[in-house]
Formats: sequence, C-alpha cells, structure tokens
Amino acid sequence: MCTTDGGKMRKRTVIALLTACSFAVCAVPVVSGNIVMAEVQDFEENTDGNMYFSSLNAEEVNIKDAGTYTVRLKAKEGWQFDVADHTDVTGWFVNEAGESAFTNTSGIAMAVNGEDFELDITIDASKIEGFSTNGSADLYVMPTGGIPLVVEGDNHGQYVAVSEKAGSYIIPEVQIEGTIEAESQKNETEYKEDTVTIALKLEGVDDTLIDSSSSYVVMREGDGYYLSDFSFEDGTLSGEWSNGEITYKVTPEQLQGDFSPLGGDGNGNYYINVGVGGITYNGLPLGEKTFRIHVYSFGRTFTIESNGSLINDTQPSWTTETEGGEPVLCDAYPDQLNVAWPVDFDASALEEEDFTLTMRSDYGDELVLEPGKDFTVKSDKDKTVITVNYIYWANIPVYKTMSVDVNTEKLNWDTEKYTVSEVISHDYDIASVYAYYVMSGGMEGTQKWTYYGVDNLTDWEQAFKIPTYTLTFTDENGVVKYYAEDENGNGRFADTAEEAAEFDSREDNQCQVVENTGSFARVYDQTQDVEVNGVTYTCDKVYSNADNMPLEPDECTGITAQKGYIIGDNWEMHGRWPWQTFINEGYLGGSK
Repeated sequence: MCTTDGGKMRKRTVIALLTACSFAVCAVPVVSGNIVMAEVQDFEENTDGNMYFSSLNAEEVNIKDAGTYTVRLKAKEGWQFDVADHTDVTGWFVNEAGESAFTNTSGIAMAVNGEDFELDITIDASKIEGFSTNGSADLYVMPTGGIPLVVEGDNHGQYVAVSEKAGSYIIPEVQIEGTIEAESQKNETEYKEDTVTIALKLEGVDDTLIDSSSSYVVMREGDGYYLSDFSFEDGTLSGEWSNGEITYKVTPEQLQGDFSPLGGDGNGNYYINVGVGGITYNGLPLGEKTFRIHVYSFGRTFTIESNGSLINDTQPSWTTETEGGEPVLCDAYPDQLNVAWPVDFDASALEEEDFTLTMRSDYGDELVLEPGKDFTVKSDKDKTVITVNYIYWANIPVYKTMSVDVNTEKLNWDTEKYTVSEVISHDYDIASVYAYYVMSGGMEGTQKWTYYGVDNLTDWEQAFKIPTYTLTFTDENGVVKYYAEDENGNGRFADTAEEAAEFDSREDNQCQVVENTGSFARVYDQTQDVEVNGVTYTCDKVYSNADNMPLEPDECTGITAQKGYIIGDNWEMHGRWPWQTFINEGYLGGSK
C-alpha cells in the first residue's frame, strides 16, 4: 500500500505489499514501459515533478556570464544517485525538447555527491562553446548514461530517464535586419542595397558586454550554387555597438563570380547565404546567424514553344496495385489500374463508356473487355480507378498487353497549360496465362514434359527431381534383399527398402532438357554387380517413378516467366479450366 504525508509518497516493502494484497487487487504502475514491481501508488497528482529527483535551486541558477554555477539535485524517497565523484555530466543538460543544451557535450559540468541523497553539479560556463538556441532559454537536467539513479532501501523500482528544470541561461537573440540587393549584367554587379544591421535582442542589453573582436562574416552553402562557384572575401564586424546594434556593409569586390541569367532559381535570382558569428556577450558565445545576398542576373535568350507551356505534353501517370506491378488476368482477383491526372485536369465526369480496354497477343489476336461486366470505373477530379474483374482461362492466345483508351470528350483541362488529343492511350504489360507443362509419352517408353511460358530452363535439376535406382537381390529361398552401405561405403544387404542405398540414375534414364522439354527414358532388366563381404552379387536395378519427377513451381530454380505468363502454385491445375461447371467446354464423353 501507499500512504501520503505532506504530499510525499511513502512506500512499503515488497513483503508488506504482498501481505496487504492477499485479499485485494493491487495496481502496479507502469513508467515508460517499465513495471515498478515493489510499489503501489495512490495515483494522486504529484506536484513535486518527476518521481525520481528534484532540483533544489532551479530559480537561482541563471547563467549570465562565464562564471561557475552549481545545480543541486536531490533524490526522492526510495531513490539515490549512483554517480562517482567528478563525473562529467555535460550530456545531462538538455533543452525543453530533450535535445543537448550545449554544442559541446563534455567538459562543462562535473558532478559530486552531496549529503542526504543530494548531487551537486558544477557548471563552468567559460567552457561553453555554444548554445542550442538563439537567445535565452530554460535549462533542464536529464540524468543519463548507465543507471545514474538506483533504488535504496526496499524499493525495487527501475529508473527511466526524465528531465527536470534546473535553471536558465540569459543571452541575447541575434537578429539580422535589412537585405542585400544587387543586379548583375555583362559580368558587372551593382548593389542597390548593401548594408545589414546585426542586432542583439535582450532587455537591458549592455554594449560594454558585447565582444566582436573574434567575429567573422563568411559565405555558407546554399541552394543553386557551390562555394567554389564564387569567391568571397571573409569579413569581420568592426565599429562601435550602439544599443546592441552594429552595421555591416557588403562591397562589390567582396563577392566575385559569374552570375548566369539561367542560374540560381532558373530565372537569374541567386540567394547567397552569409554567416555572421563569433560574437560573445558577457563572456558567453552567441550562435551564428545568416543573411542573404540577392543577386539578379539579366540577359536570358530562351523562348518557349509547345503552346507556350513547358508542361504542354504532360501525360497522366498510369500505375497498378497488383503484385509485381503487372496486372494478372488469369487469377481470381480483380486488378486495379490507377490513373493520376496532372494538375488542373478534371476527370470527375468520366464514366465506364469512356474507356476501352483491349487485350492483345503477339499474333494479331484481340479481346475487347465489356464495360460494367469485365471492368468498372470510379473517377474523381484528379484520380481514376479502373477495376478489372475479367478472368482469362485458355492457354492460347497469350495476351501480353492491355491497351486502355480514354475518350477525352468529358475530360476537362487548362487549355493554356496542356494540349490533349481526342483519345489518351496507355499500354499495360499483363500476364494472362499461367505457365504450364504438357506431358507426353507412354507408360513404358520415354516420358516427356514440355514447359510453356518459362525462360532459362536449360538443365534437368532446375525443374525435376534427381531420379534414383536401388539394387535388390533375390536369394535361393526367394527372399528379396536390398543392397545398402555402411558409413564407410562397405556393402551389405538390408531387409527393408527404406535401408537401401540410392544411386543417381540420370545417365541410365537419359535425362535431359532440350528447348524447354525434359525427357526421361524408362529402362528395364538392368543389373549391376556389387560386393558384399568379399562375395560378388548380381543385383537388379529398381528405378524411381517417372511420374513423380517434376518439381513444384516454388521448388524450381533459375527459371522465369515469359512475357504474358505468370508462374503459379502448380503446373497442371489451371489446365483443367474447360471442365469447370461454370465453363463446361471440355470433352464430357467417356472412352473405352
């Protein structure tokens, strides 16, 4: 159980908890995914911040100069700091977002254990190289690294990193006011505006505390130019500060280079980034701030054809949501064809009758799908979805493409941006037939499997099992024995076929693949001599079943589907399509 005393949480030991919970349901709090196993809270609002530690002097820690400051933390009841004296804890200091408060993450703050579960952190502000914010901000402390807080007494909790306000720092915000405007023509640059004002914004700013002796003004990277494109003479801030302000003038000689009328934003507008930094206030570093030099270059000679529009010939984007990016017309699932229309098109009036879908083979076969039955259309302003519900069953013709033709009579577009023909067309590559094999040959002769719709089938092992044979010997009593071998390859006879040694029979069965046809020649009455215990025996060869030779498609290696085909789960099933009751086109009679 937990009780409260003066707003602070008291915790019982795990033994007491178990006793109290013998006849009651106990709540176990969860903190950031970690279960605190040894305590139950009353879940009252905790006005003292986080459950692990508090800051004793946050209101007193205001970093205003390069002096030394002490942050005093105190572990709450049930917790204690586990930090060795003189540990560098610079990385503990963060901003409100949990990001590092200083640009350098070491060398600034050192921790020393105090009395009564306190921890004193000394901040040497003279070692701060920079702040994460431009201007004043609150300072937070987040103990991290290893396990900085551990349980004390009978508390069995686990610390989860949290932050607590520990103070603030007071520095001016750097602002740059004004613009630099220049025009370039025939390699001559003329400045229309050449001065900016660097202003330090802070209530009661004191000019005597500003130090710009180590200041710099340098060109920085930006869009539309490389640093190597131009030369920039680095500058510095000089003169006297007045009410936290000083001016800086850019001279025509300071920035040199060729400004192309086609460069920058493509219209001759260059925006050169210039960084101003190295300023300190009361010994504390201020962050770099940038301003831009805008140079406008004259002299373009380009003209625009194509109806005066660069996007005149832009076509709609055609995609599909089918696996592999290719509609499969022979499976049981609908295929979605997506049309994304360019900006300032309106396709909301398009209907099914405005679309023509035609499947085509390499040999002149065409199949036009029926709107409303074989496909449906849903169209809005900027997107059209064509759902193709048609299933193609036959093995021939092999339709390899599907053309989608859109009648544009009901389509609207910005005529100043685009030129559109009466019909917009797009061809999709499709798969319309499952790859398959046709088996031929008799039960006693050569068995053949001819594969259709696959490429790269060159070797037997790609699509067929390795055929084998076993050896049997019939003794004088008519008992069949099976030739086997021990781990050393020595021959022996076994009583069961499961123990028999198996041998590769591809050579005996003349297994080969020629032009996508695999063949297996059955052989009979073959023998082989073996030696068992120094005696030679003539054994009969027993070959594996030819009908079980083909591998399933997912077991095959190296083969790919030809255009117009797709490799399915098996080679034969789809070939039974004529006998389906809803098609009923296969031969229904019997045979003798």
